[in-house]
Amino acid sequence: MVGIHYPFLLSLSVIVLGYGLTRAGVLSLEMGRSASRLVINVTLPAVILTTLPEVELVPALLSFPLICLGVGMLNLLLAGLLFGRLERPFLGNALLVVVGYNIGLFAYPLVEGLYGREGLAGMAMFDVGNAFLTFGLLYLVSWYFGGEGEKRISAGRIARTLLGSIPFMSYMVGAGMNLSGLSFPGPVEEVLGLLARANNGLVLLVLGMTLRFRFPREVRRLLGRTLLFRYGVGLAAGLLLWVILPLDVFLRRLVLMGVVLPAPLVVIPYAVEHGLDVEYAGTYANVSVVVSFFLLWGIAAVTAGWG
Repeated sequence: MVGIHYPFLLSLSVIVLGYGLTRAGVLSLEMGRSASRLVINVTLPAVILTTLPEVELVPALLSFPLICLGVGMLNLLLAGLLFGRLERPFLGNALLVVVGYNIGLFAYPLVEGLYGREGLAGMAMFDVGNAFLTFGLLYLVSWYFGGEGEKRISAGRIARTLLGSIPFMSYMVGAGMNLSGLSFPGPVEEVLGLLARANNGLVLLVLGMTLRFRFPREVRRLLGRTLLFRYGVGLAAGLLLWVILPLDVFLRRLVLMGVVLPAPLVVIPYAVEHGLDVEYAGTYANVSVVVSFFLLWGIAAVTAGWG
């Protein structure tokens, strides 16, 4: 049991360090945002490209992208039914935060600390489906409901959004290498490995540096309702999948963790681009990080002795 708690205590220490140094003025929010771009475009792709080519693509893992896509679309459908009577801008804000997961800037260091490369491989496969949710479906949602978004959008625009994402392209390259049996030359592997090892500490510092807890009165009620919805549906779907999926306990645990991860950070730039409430999106992303952290900790502790 000590082994289960240690990765979370260690991660929490680094997050608190980043938050404390930022509050003390040693670091800044702008530094955190710059570091997050470094993670997204450099160290996270390195993790993907050193992990995905080595994953044994057994049928169980091949189901992970489909599970992620299915739960994400279920969230959107149920949220549309539940919040459908809200005025259009509020409905857009509600739907913006219930689709997709923050995996690269949250889940990877925790899962690797708990379950090593095997856990990281499973979460990487889950993130393949998440890439289509966050860069495809979520972009469409934010465009459609954004009061200042473009009136027309094309398949080409969505394709450019996907292809312009370095993590998404890293998944495509990694999957292609896996299927073809290709590998990087030795020096390239060494460089990628060095960058990948820097990812965990940098991600946790960025989480601490970018945490903000502002609760504007006008969005407080919607924030509470959408948080309850996201985690209520996530836990219900995760427990149902735990019962019905013909997977071993380890993989079912990863699925349960996957569906209660926080909102993806792309909700913030999407809100900016399409005229939705940026303050609400940012607050939601921060609060969901805290909720998901302790949910994952609880899931890891409770299921530690199962199977």
